[in-house]
Amino acid sequence: MTFEKVVQSLTKLVDIHQQLISLSEEKTEFIKAGKVEELQNKLLQERKLVLQLEQAEAERQKVISSWFEERGLTEEEKTITSMLAAIDDEEQQAELAAVTTELTEAVTTLKRSEHLNRELLEQSMQFVQMSLHLLNPSLEQMNYGENKQNQPNRDQSMFDSKA
Repeated sequence: MTFEKVVQSLTKLVDIHQQLISLSEEKTEFIKAGKVEELQNKLLQERKLVLQLEQAEAERQKVISSWFEERGLTEEEKTITSMLAAIDDEEQQAELAAVTTELTEAVTTLKRSEHLNRELLEQSMQFVQMSLHLLNPSLEQMNYGENKQNQPNRDQSMFDSKA
């Protein structure tokens, strides 16, 4: 495998992650605005991108494995650090380091954005639950149960008379 294919596979992952970041930011705005339909549409788009990401990751693994096999490096050595050490060309080293850094930053940004979305959704659910609780008071608060004040004392006879 050529070095270019390795970089191409990593660049493709960066591109997909960038698309996911953009989508995640749009989801954040829809969550804040309470636009459920638009959010559902974004989730469908996200699902398609995740499938693309899985395919791109499988391709990256295949390309990286081939690259390492061609150089006689073992499975344990399959790291970016060992890859950088195996490359003699400084320009290629810099290119690989840059695309790897870009991918790492994209993954980190996506994780942060999705964490924010998860927190916003949890807060929204807590608000909905609280609102439902306020709208649906418990049975104890309603006057549907027995009213002990208006009930006669059952231990006493109804015809309690003096002789």
